[in-house]
Amino acid sequence: MFTRRHAGIVVALISVAVAPAFADVTPIKQQAMTMHYRLELMIGGLEKMVMPADLKAGNVREGEVMVRGVMATPKDTANARHLELHVYAIDKGAAVQDANVTITVTDAARKAITLPIAVMYGVPDGPNDTHYGNNVALPPGNYTIDVTANGEKSTFMVAIPSP
Repeated sequence: MFTRRHAGIVVALISVAVAPAFADVTPIKQQAMTMHYRLELMIGGLEKMVMPADLKAGNVREGEVMVRGVMATPKDTANARHLELHVYAIDKGAAVQDANVTITVTDAARKAITLPIAVMYGVPDGPNDTHYGNNVALPPGNYTIDVTANGEKSTFMVAIPSP
């Protein structure tokens, strides 16, 4: 019989198993401008994801609140990263909370991956930190990251260093 005690043990074991994926990774940050937006790309270590109900219950103080979408779990956990794109309206200086965003990551061998977009914000910052992205495996190497926000395109060139 599966009890709450068993559930607690399973959660503890999963936490230990994924702990290396949450290890500190020096974030990569880049910025680009389009006609109407300032786009900020950030690639860092995996983030703790929480649901809005957890935030409302007062149970969390850190992590990313999922607004829409599903967070991916890369099979290659050793190279898993959290890629996010912040979209700021130039005229207002504020985060765009309802942008239509696409993100395509292309490696040096020209293998392209279109990320499923999840919308989230950081717990400490609230909805003013709304951003778009997902988890993705990015082994060391050079990448081209093409982004579109409400039809406006930009390209980032990123090098993921060896550990």
